[in-house]
Amino acid sequence: MLHFIPHRALLMCTLSELKIEEDYWKHVADVAMPTVRWLSQTSKDITKRNFINWDYPRTEHNIRHRQRLIDNKLQQAEANLKAHLQQSPPSEVKQNKKSLDESMNIVDHALTNLVKKDLEQCLNYFEHKKIILNFDINAVNQVKSFYECNPNEEQIHSVQKLWRMTAKSYKRAITLKKNSLLLNKQTSNQGMIHENRATEHINSFRFNCNTTNHPDQSVSATLLQPVLSPMRNIIEARLLNIKQRAEQIILFINTSAH
Repeated sequence: MLHFIPHRALLMCTLSELKIEEDYWKHVADVAMPTVRWLSQTSKDITKRNFINWDYPRTEHNIRHRQRLIDNKLQQAEANLKAHLQQSPPSEVKQNKKSLDESMNIVDHALTNLVKKDLEQCLNYFEHKKIILNFDINAVNQVKSFYECNPNEEQIHSVQKLWRMTAKSYKRAITLKKNSLLLNKQTSNQGMIHENRATEHINSFRFNCNTTNHPDQSVSATLLQPVLSPMRNIIEARLLNIKQRAEQIILFINTSAH
């Protein structure tokens, strides 16, 4: 029994983890395909030039391939667990069959609860990834809509600069938040210093898509004043999307730290 029960727990944990991952990739396939199809037909550096965070497969084929890999692992994990469930505990356990079955039902119930508890962080991580995926899909759609407005080269350059500057600023805020948590484990005083810096940095960029509040007045004022309302709305929506994405990541970092 010393190795029998831990092995069953490992098999149950592996299966549950793969089911979480399977659910995530099903979500990606369900919601991201139109975005992926557009990306697969555009220049490969479109995400880089417009500062889009796209850490997912860029083609439908690759997403389906990822799903097949997970499905194969899942089938193998199910077969392994089924085979183990059909095995009897080691012969040194002296119990009649009815008593043994009752004991194993109690053990399996306890293991199910333990695995569920153990995988809470994993489940929260993939739920967080689903939320971030929605922001990343929005970013691609906003960039697509911007180009559909037929901007001239000067507008393209200016907007890319504006998005890049904003994205980098929030990325620095996220890095400061991560560093503050790491330092907080070593010394509470240093942790508070970096925590305050991260808070100040993120607060300094809490603009409500209002160009008069944006830190780069020369870029935003020059760009947004002369453009037509549809293009202006798209540019501002992208700025808001970048802000909300960063805030979601910082929220997840805070939640995971507790």
